[in-house]
Amino acid sequence: EDLRDAREVFWKNEDGSVPPLWPFEVRFVTPPDVAARAGESLQAQEWVRVRSPLPDDPVIQSAALIFQSDAGSFAGIERRYGWEGMVPKASASLDHAIWLHRPVQWDDWMLVVTDTPVAHGARALTLRQFWRRDGTHVATMTQEAIFRREQQPPRA
Repeated sequence: EDLRDAREVFWKNEDGSVPPLWPFEVRFVTPPDVAARAGESLQAQEWVRVRSPLPDDPVIQSAALIFQSDAGSFAGIERRYGWEGMVPKASASLDHAIWLHRPVQWDDWMLVVTDTPVAHGARALTLRQFWRRDGTHVATMTQEAIFRREQQPPRA
């Protein structure tokens, strides 16, 4: 409850205006686009909830989690390796798998924990876990992504 909506803090447009509403409210526990310092956790953490109630339909509830699972999945890469020099337009998801361990219910916040245990050769493996506030592990997502840094001109 003490954290602020990421839309208002981190996702402002170049002109300072706030972007249109995303269906989910995100509140970062660890700051985005910042590499962990020595001794800090390499996992990115954020609280997520839907902005408006969803129908009490298990398919819609699950679909919302699957939709949200890809948003912010590079956070583990950023937390472990930093964002400096990364080229968003040259980065993309290569594959995405999700396991729903329990029924999904968007009636409260979910903690999303993102880690990237390995990255090499411009490819990274990301693991995201979704937890209810009461500690119930709801879902796990894995994703392989291509993640490139800017090319530096050759030195003379």
